[in-house]
Amino acid sequence: MSGDNSGIVRAATNAMGTRFEVMFASANRPDAAVFAERAVELIEGWHSDLSRFGHGGTVAAINRTAGGAISVDSEVGGLLARCLVYAHESGGAFSVVRRGESFVPTLAGLSVTADAARAGLVDSETSLDLGGVAKGFALDMVREELDEHEIAGAFIHGGTSTIMAIGEAEDGEAWAVRLDAGEGVPAPTVRLRDRSMSVSSQTGDRPGHIVDPRTGSPADGRGFAACIGESAEETDAWSTALAVLGERPATMPQRLTSVVRCLTRDGLPIWAVEGPDRDAVALPQTNPGDQP
Repeated sequence: MSGDNSGIVRAATNAMGTRFEVMFASANRPDAAVFAERAVELIEGWHSDLSRFGHGGTVAAINRTAGGAISVDSEVGGLLARCLVYAHESGGAFSVVRRGESFVPTLAGLSVTADAARAGLVDSETSLDLGGVAKGFALDMVREELDEHEIAGAFIHGGTSTIMAIGEAEDGEAWAVRLDAGEGVPAPTVRLRDRSMSVSSQTGDRPGHIVDPRTGSPADGRGFAACIGESAEETDAWSTALAVLGERPATMPQRLTSVVRCLTRDGLPIWAVEGPDRDAVALPQTNPGDQP
């Protein structure tokens, strides 16, 4: 953990296959360092519980008993129940169930009881992989604890792909984030205040790394999707679904306050913004043409 002369207290950890960084605006909060460390502890704890590679967590236990069901706590049970909702709303573009190395439709592979107290996989050939939603869930859990202590200014990200902005930065302004859709692509700046944002892209260093669970093949979606909303878990899930779909489906929930997409027209990048938070997105001046 460290601080700097800008009044920001920082802490970091490696978890869920990426690097999480926590930044707290320390004005009028001499205990900011304590909560920065607490945020890191929570993230590391959820990493242990949700990792499919460990041995002592809930996800590992579900995978060991694939084809059966086990008791789960209310937080994990609720998460799995919501994963079923995301899978349904996205038409199967979002999934947390694998068969071998490929994702398969969640609705056909995961079972959660109505009270979310028990969960399991439908057969022994499948496994649970929460990589598409775990970072956002962990950030939401951090947010719940920080809200209890009235923390008014914090910025937390998991690998820069899922971000949570609480309150304001040290200068009293919204937290500013510049999107990145690839080298040489002019990109928007998003200003976040009490919002989360997640980004998924088929471009960059790993083209084709997002798999369409409906086909088991790399997704056909050619673009970049950033989802903005109150829940980091929900933006995490939906940014992945949009990268698979390549478009905004009619059934997308209104709980997302904005969606930013980078499309292609005549070989040129076109930024499109939808939703009530669109004013928080400053498009690049070089954005060619009108938004589609």
